[in-house]
Amino acid sequence: MIKKITIRDVASYDSEGVVFDGLQKVNFIYGGNGTGKTTISRFLAGPDKRPDMIKDDTIRQADGFSIGKDGSIEIIDEGLKDRYRTIEKRDYSVFKNCHLEWEGRHNEIAVYNQDFKKQNLTEVMPGVFSMGNDPMTKRLRYSRLKSKVAHMLRRGYDLGPINDYRQLDKLNNIELEDVNRPYSVEPTVYSINKELKRIGFTGFKLRTSSHNPYCYEIVRRDGSRAEETLSEGEVTIITFLYYLQVVEGVGKGGKKIVVIDDPISSLDYDAICVVSELTSELMYYARDNRFIEQVIMLTHNTAFHQGLSVRQPKEYTGYWKMYKRNGVSKVKVCGRENPIMGDYEQLWDDLRNVKRSMEEGCKWDVIGLPNLMRKIVETYFVDYGGYNRHKLFAGDYVKNPEVKQEIITLMKWIDEGSHGLKDNLYAGCGEIMGERYMDALEELFRIMEQKVHWKMMMREHD
Repeated sequence: MIKKITIRDVASYDSEGVVFDGLQKVNFIYGGNGTGKTTISRFLAGPDKRPDMIKDDTIRQADGFSIGKDGSIEIIDEGLKDRYRTIEKRDYSVFKNCHLEWEGRHNEIAVYNQDFKKQNLTEVMPGVFSMGNDPMTKRLRYSRLKSKVAHMLRRGYDLGPINDYRQLDKLNNIELEDVNRPYSVEPTVYSINKELKRIGFTGFKLRTSSHNPYCYEIVRRDGSRAEETLSEGEVTIITFLYYLQVVEGVGKGGKKIVVIDDPISSLDYDAICVVSELTSELMYYARDNRFIEQVIMLTHNTAFHQGLSVRQPKEYTGYWKMYKRNGVSKVKVCGRENPIMGDYEQLWDDLRNVKRSMEEGCKWDVIGLPNLMRKIVETYFVDYGGYNRHKLFAGDYVKNPEVKQEIITLMKWIDEGSHGLKDNLYAGCGEIMGERYMDALEELFRIMEQKVHWKMMMREHD
């Protein structure tokens, strides 16, 4: 398991860098776009997991080329430059000052990020795709190279050391035994379709391509092939489900470290729910010591972060918050306390702090209390519950006449106290009034049959 990550002297990290120390079974690294999360995921992915980077401003791919002994591509016909592209490997040495510290064995790290999506989903022709760095992809790559070399030989080009396409396996890291052994995409198709059905994502499914038995197609609910380009949500769902297979399938001798970097960018609500549920299962497996040793989640989405973090027991979870100061990435260590709250949760956190101060005899903001209570009441009962605000504040939902006047007084106090400063509203006995109306607010939740919600939000566990 990873216990410490140090990132420095790369991208937006300076020589001081940042340190993520004391990592737990489940870890949340929250930060806005551009704060350095992707750099962390790329470092954890390692040099073998980084896809080729295509320079869009250079030449594009075409038939005529030569292949050097090191596997590099060289332009032969200057007149065809506009039909080529060159490929440049990303330089992993930029992470030379970044380090990992482990506890126990060095587990295999499986990273899901934008690089993974680009590397593992390739369109072969409209509506037909290959997926993964597996024998299927090797077959396709080998077939393309074989065809290109044969074409160049027919045109009379000198290919140097390459006079037989069978040498391409050495120059391009393709193992012939992988290419020649029987291979089927049916297990992948079956597994992903089964998972899509289980999680209720029914907008599309996979099937083996009618054009190429080593590829698959996306088909809609009526069975028609999706000829159009995949949406961002569909790409994410497919590649994330494939990622889950990678997590379960590779390195079967030991547990994996799971790293997920912002998996819900540009997704619709249904896709977000799917990815959230699948990610939650991975976190459960890590806590339960199954085939996952540790989970590191990097995200900028507050709702996604909250939906996952609220399910995690404190004893298994660590939190960090990333930000930028003068263009340099920094991190705030939050320990086991979740630093990210939605607006509604923040209101209750403020109310809990007020009540705690009351009980401990500490100073608290009596002037701000009415506005805090009003926001909670209006958000929960009016916005979420659909109750009529006028009737609620007039006490019309309270049937017991002995309690009704107390609730009306509470509502008048929080309404007047949150819409301007009234003379003598807090004079002399403001703290006593605050304690009285705190009890009245709790009573309101009881009368409205919402005492369970009060206890949950105030963290009053039996």
